[in-house]
Amino acid sequence: MSTSGQQWQESTVGETSGIQWEFIEGSTPIDFTSNEEIFVIGCQFNAPNRVDLDTLANDGLTVRMYSSSGTTDYRTYRVGGQDTYAGKFRQGPFALMIDPQAAGNADNGTYDPGAVRRYSVQVKRAQQGGASNWSYVSQAWRIGTQKNSSNIPKVYGAGVKLEDLFTEINGTTYTNTKHVFVQQLSNAFFIACAFQIGKSGENTTFDDEGKTFISPSSEQMGDPRYHLTNTAMRVYLELSASSSIVMSGTYNWGTPAPFDFDSNSGASVNITGATFSGMGDMTVGSDVSGSASFNLPAGATVIINDTANLDGSTITGDCNLIGSGVATLTGLTVTGVLDFGYVGTFTLDGCAINEVTNSSGGAVTIIGASGTSIALNTGPSITIENNADVTITGLVPGTRVKVYRVSDNAELAGTEVSGTSFTANLPVGADITFRLASLARRISEFDLTVPATDTTVPVTQQLDRVYDNN
Repeated sequence: MSTSGQQWQESTVGETSGIQWEFIEGSTPIDFTSNEEIFVIGCQFNAPNRVDLDTLANDGLTVRMYSSSGTTDYRTYRVGGQDTYAGKFRQGPFALMIDPQAAGNADNGTYDPGAVRRYSVQVKRAQQGGASNWSYVSQAWRIGTQKNSSNIPKVYGAGVKLEDLFTEINGTTYTNTKHVFVQQLSNAFFIACAFQIGKSGENTTFDDEGKTFISPSSEQMGDPRYHLTNTAMRVYLELSASSSIVMSGTYNWGTPAPFDFDSNSGASVNITGATFSGMGDMTVGSDVSGSASFNLPAGATVIINDTANLDGSTITGDCNLIGSGVATLTGLTVTGVLDFGYVGTFTLDGCAINEVTNSSGGAVTIIGASGTSIALNTGPSITIENNADVTITGLVPGTRVKVYRVSDNAELAGTEVSGTSFTANLPVGADITFRLASLARRISEFDLTVPATDTTVPVTQQLDRVYDNN
């Protein structure tokens, strides 16, 4: 905050008291559209008889962001009233959080989030007599929401946890305190900021220990202290090759902010057992593996890039394959659309997919194995081949097995040295010939039309009476 500020106090019912400052840049307006920061300021009432504010709808407690050097061009954000959390009673400092790009509740003059000069907090007096209505504010902070920005909260180094954000944000003394907008209740943590796990050039080992992490909604019912856009609460990974990340916790986001886990540095990111709900697009890179549950809002997508492995995951929503490298998906459930963003042949093994689409611009072949179900193919240029496992049992160890398609004699599977059984994944409905050859046994073959479900075929290989083992 600069020294250029002003305050005004009113005792008349319906009038507003407030405090206003310039941002520290002084005469240089702040471009929140390119900086993409959120503005945090603390507020409290110093005594019970000072809590005399109007309702939320009547602008009981508001924050304004000003574009002009004066006071004519501003946007008003309603953050409290006598009928909301912030204003019902006296309490300790509470955080008011504004994304200056958010829509707000009312504009006066011409407000431009790309050129913000001032901010203020004001309270409108209601009806009680006695002491004048007055609120006190603490330090104000601008918190970054872009990856690697200088003022986005980061946790990095050896053995870090998300609880370490408390030290980063709450600080150790008043000189480095940003405010109490992260809170803990048992194993649940309220995190009202964007943050980053890892830092460029640093090795990070991180474990969320299976705990629960909650991010607020914008203008939520009864507690509108947070005015957020869909980018304000983003989460990032920034990892070196030696970093190791374990995520098994529950992440509940009140806004569809993107999660950027597109890490491709050679680090290990294991998200086994984690649950992600409410956030926006979630991109995972080749460092990421493990099964998780994704419950994303309409319009949000899980994006699998390169060789990221989410086998066994349940995606309530859509999923896109981009980059290249993923040829097999195993045990994946997608309740929305699975889109193929690059050309190729893909094996879906034990998957349940609602709909498949193709944005690659070329041909896509899907081989469905182990009971894979695809409810709808809307293409374009998608060929689906359903496969089933055919297992031969009773083999003499060391048998050579060859599997041919009858229609064109193409070899589809086989082994030179078998065990006591052999399994081939084959197109449902195809006419197949199995040819078996083993020392001291007659060469044999048999035909089979591949059924719609996995099947087992026992065989007996006859002795070759003319075989001479000497």
